[in-house]
Amino acid sequence: MARFSIRTLLLLITVAALWLSTVAGYESARDVQTLLVLSVLVGSSVAAISYDGRRRAFWVGFFLTVLMTGLDRKFGLPWAERLLNEYGMRQNLPNGSLNHTYMFLMSTIHAVVVVLTATVMGCLGVLVYGAIDKPSNRFSRDA
Repeated sequence: MARFSIRTLLLLITVAALWLSTVAGYESARDVQTLLVLSVLVGSSVAAISYDGRRRAFWVGFFLTVLMTGLDRKFGLPWAERLLNEYGMRQNLPNGSLNHTYMFLMSTIHAVVVVLTATVMGCLGVLVYGAIDKPSNRFSRDA
């Protein structure tokens, strides 16, 4: 079973609280969300540099995926927009102002998709590293 230190749990609670605070739609909410995504990017880059072997392969794949998709808000999720529209959520309210709940939900879905995609790409990096680390007999020089 995975074990977490108190420091790790407090950090996760702080990140979750900061993210959930952006549902209110205050002026700097988008900046807080970008800061959190940038923190994931920096953390994964430091992990990619610090670790060796399979861990490095995972974090390089994770870092590159977050770099390519995490900071780019143009990475569209039309299925998420349709899903929210089906539940009556629209980007603009009837009075013409932005719907902060819609923006929060879209940002949250985007962040979850990026982290899940980055995790899958990190696992793919580990698989590729394992294939390169142990070459088959047909490619070895002794055969």
